[in-house]
Amino acid sequence: MTYYIYALKDDTGKIKYVGQTIHPDVRKSLHRRKKPKHTFHIIDNINDRIEARDMEIRLIEENDCYIFGWNGTPGGEGFEGYSRKGIGGVKKGHGRAAWNRGVKGCFSKKTIAQMSAKRKGVRHSSKVDIDTVRKIRKLYNDHPHIDGVGKIQRNGIAMSYVQGFCKTHHNDYGITLQGLKRIVLNETWENV
Repeated sequence: MTYYIYALKDDTGKIKYVGQTIHPDVRKSLHRRKKPKHTFHIIDNINDRIEARDMEIRLIEENDCYIFGWNGTPGGEGFEGYSRKGIGGVKKGHGRAAWNRGVKGCFSKKTIAQMSAKRKGVRHSSKVDIDTVRKIRKLYNDHPHIDGVGKIQRNGIAMSYVQGFCKTHHNDYGITLQGLKRIVLNETWENV
């Protein structure tokens, strides 16, 4: 059986991913759909599976594809003696729920307090940054003229300045009306 060692290179020509397969056309098609823009290159074809595994592992390490590239593992999957079972302590399978799903009181008060303190004030995923929040609040506080404020809407209620401001400017910052409203009313980013 022939094992193909291949690489995916980004726009700059740097190798970002190294893999091995016996079906290069299938892998090429799969990577085209799932990885960022790249070119597919077959580096070598080897008839010995152990040699192919070792070459894949070596090339992943040499090109820093595991740490700085697109490889999710250091390589060698699919060979005898390699098992991903139990990585991360998660037992995956159909119909299995997380160990703590629906379980009340599984964490001590001390653990809950530590988790809460660790996340307090930290934004783990946000479309805006501190400077953008400051710009939004400055613009809102400058009170620019907004068309439609005070006019009766279809629901029979006059449009407020907050609502008009959010309708006018939410697309400028790439966030939802509600997200912008929460920023200008200091419901989020309170520390800014």
